[in-house]
Amino acid sequence: MIQAPKEDEATPAESTAGVEGSVGAEDASIGESPDGAEDSVEEPETPALSGELVAAKREIEAVLKEKEELFSRYLRLQADFENHRRRTRQEMLQLTQNASEELVRKLLPVLDNLERALGAALREDPSSALAQGVEKVVKQWQDILAKEGIEPIPARGEPFDPTRHEAVMQEPADGLPDNTVIEELQKGYMFNARVIRPSLVKVAKNQERLGKDVPGTK
Repeated sequence: MIQAPKEDEATPAESTAGVEGSVGAEDASIGESPDGAEDSVEEPETPALSGELVAAKREIEAVLKEKEELFSRYLRLQADFENHRRRTRQEMLQLTQNASEELVRKLLPVLDNLERALGAALREDPSSALAQGVEKVVKQWQDILAKEGIEPIPARGEPFDPTRHEAVMQEPADGLPDNTVIEELQKGYMFNARVIRPSLVKVAKNQERLGKDVPGTK
């Protein structure tokens, strides 16, 4: 005989429905706050932090820019100082050279007179004590000038050079090209490759060309 189910026993379908109903109710209770509103997750206050980072970044950039400007200014000042020191050194060197040239110009006439005295003594008696003594003095003068960079300008037999020679006379000279220096009337000198006194010279000119000026002739 088949017995009818008891009232307190639930069928499997009713049991499952009950479980699902209870689970749904629990889920609903989790999703809702006690007052019926949904829970919200609070986010950190990022705008203030971002503003501080931007300000710090700008400050760092300003410091780096100022550093570059100061370094550039330092390099310019260093270059200006080096240029000033070089100019000062060149000016001092130029002043020293000018003073030396002026002193040499004043001393050259003394050497000219000594050389004239030597020439006269040699013509009178080359073996005399006077001639030998004057010759030694002239040699000392020439050695001192050579050590200081002062050298005589080549003249006799050289082509006339208006930058180093000053022609004061013209004279026919057979067998010599025109504008050849045939005699040195006063010795010229150079100081550190600069002419401080030109040579006074006599220049060769053929007879048919006499009367035409030689460059540099007075």
